[in-house]
Amino acid sequence: MGRTQIPGAIWYKCNRELDMYELYKLALADLKTEIMGGYQGRNQRLGRGENGHVTEEPEINGGGSIHHSKLDTAIERLTGEEVMDLEKTIQRIEDVYKNLTPRQQHFFDLHYKKHYTIVECQRHMNYERNRVHVIKREVIEKAAVRLGYIR
Repeated sequence: MGRTQIPGAIWYKCNRELDMYELYKLALADLKTEIMGGYQGRNQRLGRGENGHVTEEPEINGGGSIHHSKLDTAIERLTGEEVMDLEKTIQRIEDVYKNLTPRQQHFFDLHYKKHYTIVECQRHMNYERNRVHVIKREVIEKAAVRLGYIR
């Protein structure tokens, strides 16, 4: 990829997205656990017997079961905007990672996954500081394109 001049605001936003990658994955897992945990907890309170059979399913106002309304709520939340946005961002960052060179992947692992500083990356990669900055620029350029910030 040829050198692309990335505006400062886009550079910052892209770098921030990459910095947040590991937290995004944790947040998504936590959100899904919270949603399904809430559903499963309610499911257990409904008196599920062996093999998941309903022993007694209370009704809510106007008929219908709590079980079905909670399931619908869980499905709606799992397909909601917050979850979908996190999944999309994570997938795009993973797409970027797959298309990096081994050297760029090594930098990504150190800097964005383990949160090493540039100086620490330089030491681990045994490169001069300028070379590490070039690799970071290349990674951010690829991310900016995949995340839709530049063409």
